[in-house]
Amino acid sequence: LRSLIAAFIGEEVVAAGRAYLHRVQNVDGGWAYAQGRDSDVDTTAMALTVLADHQRSALALGQAYLLARRDSQGLWPTWHDHDDPVAADVVAHAVVALQRTGAPPSETERANEWLARRFEEQSGWRADWYDNRHYAAYEIGIAVRRLHPHTRRVATELLEQQNAHGGFSSASGRPS
Repeated sequence: LRSLIAAFIGEEVVAAGRAYLHRVQNVDGGWAYAQGRDSDVDTTAMALTVLADHQRSALALGQAYLLARRDSQGLWPTWHDHDDPVAADVVAHAVVALQRTGAPPSETERANEWLARRFEEQSGWRADWYDNRHYAAYEIGIAVRRLHPHTRRVATELLEQQNAHGGFSSASGRPS
């Protein structure tokens, strides 16, 4: 995917974006949603995913930030305080970032187990930040991996719900 993006927008644009992320990394190792703000788990996870395989020092600091932000269950709160709520999409982003930057599987195992349990408890994956079950299934499915039974089940269900013209609705009865 990264090479397709680079081919589409140009490698120099991708390199400039990565350089920018490296420059705006906070001293705590994380990234903020806006300059001058505190680091947060979701933005840090997204930055790490983009930087995977580049700028090793930035990756190590970002990984350390994410690992330090976990709660006692091995999950990530939405914002800065360990008492903040845990959101499935934020957990999935942290898991993917750690996976793509070479963290040992043991660092994300409990989070993946929690995501699988959420699937069973909620009859599917739901995002906490938006109302689009397909997008939630995509993001969380990446974290628990393509071959996981829940990911395969969601993929089958999504194909069954595809509209006749080929698109998908964010919810039943809505246009594509």
